[in-house]
Amino acid sequence: MLKQLPIAALRQLAMQPKQLVLLLQLLVQRQRQKVIIRLLWVMIVRQLEPVLLLQGMALRLVL
Repeated sequence: MLKQLPIAALRQLAMQPKQLVLLLQLLVQRQRQKVIIRLLWVMIVRQLEPVLLLQGMALRLVL
């Protein structure tokens, strides 16, 4: 997000610490959300792995 801001906007933010803090808090929240979503996906995949393995073995038996 910071990469998308023009240099003039970044300079202005540097002059307004409160706004800079709010922007950084927003960035941290978004990063946390991404990490949480990734962790949830890992948990889901790990839960599904045994089921998928069993289905694969069952398919081999049928074929």
